[in-house]
Amino acid sequence: MYRQIKFVWPMLLTATSFALNTTVARESGTILVFGLSKNKIVVAADSRGKGDSGGYSDHQCKIIALSDKFVFASNGMADLSIENVAHPAKRNVIMEANKEAEIAFKSVRPGSDDFLRKVALLWGRHVSRILEQKIKVFGPKAVLGPGDDNPIINGYFFGVSPKGGLALYMENIFRVGNDVSFDSEPKAIPLTDTIQYALRGKAELAQKEKAQWERQSATLLEADRDVLKVVLWVRLTLEAHPDSNEVGGPIDSLTITPLTGVRWHSLKDECRTQN
Repeated sequence: MYRQIKFVWPMLLTATSFALNTTVARESGTILVFGLSKNKIVVAADSRGKGDSGGYSDHQCKIIALSDKFVFASNGMADLSIENVAHPAKRNVIMEANKEAEIAFKSVRPGSDDFLRKVALLWGRHVSRILEQKIKVFGPKAVLGPGDDNPIINGYFFGVSPKGGLALYMENIFRVGNDVSFDSEPKAIPLTDTIQYALRGKAELAQKEKAQWERQSATLLEADRDVLKVVLWVRLTLEAHPDSNEVGGPIDSLTITPLTGVRWHSLKDECRTQN
């Protein structure tokens, strides 16, 4: 599940005294569809997230290119932010999953066989540490909400391996009570010779559209067929749930291969600055 949390500071009471009021945003979901193989990875995602004004926004960037050869995608909690009541436009983001992925990527020396594993591990350590710090200050319900969904964040790091193929690592963030943890060993996702498709995020919504997806994807032209399949699966899911607050918005999608690197198939204008 995807959550975007806001902490709200009331107006200044005295020069040295503040009172804290917290609000937990409503939940929204993520549809993330992968096509995975040793020589090609395709991915598509919806754009629904929590907006700054309290409603839903369709501007979330759930897939970002870390470079021309590496990609990060996620589902779950996207960020934490503090907003000043007197100046609502002054929104201070204190944890952003995408930004933490960029920091982790730049902090690990590239070139080793386990480069992506190290990036995923560093990201998990940083994100879980930030969440634990905020829980100590604000409490678990204020930071993470009342739900017990686990993992609370899934991060997927994939790209070109030094050996010439592709690699994908999944790092998970968990919450148990006041404690936040991460996988001490990111999971290496097996990649096969033939492309296999997988659902992540709000999978129970998309699973209902699988039969229609299989029928319609059979008619796609060969050019970009694999990435069009994952886009189709997301699109059919959104069309089947037009009144849902959980998923929606434009579909971002890309292909990555060892030869061509990252190639976007569709990308929202507001996400271009991150890519």
